[in-house]
Amino acid sequence: APNCQLERRKPSRRRPRLGICSKYLNRHTIGLLFEGVIKQLAERRDFELVIIRVPGREDELSARIDAVADAVIRLPVGLVQAQNAIAEADLDFLLYTDIGLEPLSYFLAFARLAPIQYVTWGHPVTSGLDSLDGYLSADAFEPEDGDKHYSEGLVRMRNILMHYRPPASPNLVSKEEFGLSAGETAYVCPQNVFKLHPDYDAWLADVLRADPTGRLVLIEATFSGWSERLRARLEQSMPDVWKRVTFLPHLPTQRYFQLLTVADVVLDPIHFGGGLTTFHSLSFGTPVITISGDFQRSRFASGVYQLIGVRDLIARDKAGYVDLAVGVGQDVSRRAALSKRIQLAACKIQQRAEPADELAEILLA
Repeated sequence: APNCQLERRKPSRRRPRLGICSKYLNRHTIGLLFEGVIKQLAERRDFELVIIRVPGREDELSARIDAVADAVIRLPVGLVQAQNAIAEADLDFLLYTDIGLEPLSYFLAFARLAPIQYVTWGHPVTSGLDSLDGYLSADAFEPEDGDKHYSEGLVRMRNILMHYRPPASPNLVSKEEFGLSAGETAYVCPQNVFKLHPDYDAWLADVLRADPTGRLVLIEATFSGWSERLRARLEQSMPDVWKRVTFLPHLPTQRYFQLLTVADVVLDPIHFGGGLTTFHSLSFGTPVITISGDFQRSRFASGVYQLIGVRDLIARDKAGYVDLAVGVGQDVSRRAALSKRIQLAACKIQQRAEPADELAEILLA
């Protein structure tokens, strides 16, 4: 973009202009976790905030975000036209909340559309592009060699760049309302099925083998073909315990919250863990069993546990994961004590201003 050519940049008395780009600044995980950050940045008045909307759904949450911005750009579908629309905004900073969830923002990120360009963990994988100056992650999410995992320069933030507002606790229901038996241990893995790598099948099977009263609860995918493939795979990979696997239909929000409250244990997948699901589970006091994997995408829950000081639900290996899941699942008193600890500790990462303040510090520096 013309404003990225240093010899053409002129001193300006206006506030630095920050563009935030995504298709998902609506009632989506991205919007739910970044709405508060955007509002807090607006309140600071350090920047002129420009919301850049990749074509997609707009709703009441997107309207709230737009209301606090200084400007809103709704991009056309064409790549060149979209590039030009951003270039005309004369940005100082461009932040992509996610790159890799849909095509247009990915191809936009090949271009230098602002002098300083960052991406953050809305999609927990490097973009692979050298046109981005930094990847904003949380230090708690990253292994020691995390710098090697990004084409961008890794920025290890003290905070998780998000603003999480816990939902109100749903009306309490029984396991029977989900077709489960009160005498069963409910091991719930409420993730999108694309996160369930075949390597994870053996872990799930071992949990069920270690607990004869255990039932694994999964949620149907939006696309029925995905669920059918997973069913067929699990029937082959765990034939001896397959009958204790239940698929629930896709759930509306309040029903999904109720499922998290009746779960005895939430199981976090090993290669691609839960994000917003982890926050919801912990806010309701439901123990999440997890492991610190090799990459950021498998370290979200363990990173959250480190930040809130609850480290005894992070397994070291497969055997430890199974032992933790079954030990917590079968021990009612242990589970109740953990639930109380988790709910109290989870307050440390809810509705905080520090992430937005730290982002502003990074950009202004």
